[in-house]
Amino acid sequence: MTPCQLIAVNLRRLRVERGWDQRETAARLGGKWTPWGVSAAERSADGKKVKKFDADEITVIAEVFGVAVGSLFAPRVPCPECDGGGTLKTRFCPKCGARVVGEPAGGAR
Repeated sequence: MTPCQLIAVNLRRLRVERGWDQRETAARLGGKWTPWGVSAAERSADGKKVKKFDADEITVIAEVFGVAVGSLFAPRVPCPECDGGGTLKTRFCPKCGARVVGEPAGGAR
């Protein structure tokens, strides 16, 4: 999985965790973002047409979601108990607290 695909995965995860729809996310991101742009960015995780995030976009995404820039590049390890997942660093699901083990989702390391 490429760095841009990891950002796409984490963009969707962060949006869903906060209960924002793509319209609200676009409004919060401001600038050139539209609901369709958020959708396209999230879909780029599948690798068919990968959005190339620039440094300004990455910085804005991190600021809007209140996360460190580096966390946008963190691969997710699937949770065995729910549809959440932890990072390779934390090893715990933020949704249910279960310990997560194994390979990151999408084969990223």
